[in-house]
Amino acid sequence: MTVGKQSKEGLVEYRERGSTELAIISAAAAVAKVTRDYAHMNKNGGGGNE
Repeated sequence: MTVGKQSKEGLVEYRERGSTELAIISAAAAVAKVTRDYAHMNKNGGGGNE
């Protein structure tokens, strides 16, 4: 996740590792996605220490 000049408007650039697709989403949506993905990793044995 990259936070740039658009953070003033509450937006962040979001791209998953290994992907070329970039999305501009709200900071709240980015936090929710990261939280959900982290919980999914832990549930599936990912460890969550990345």
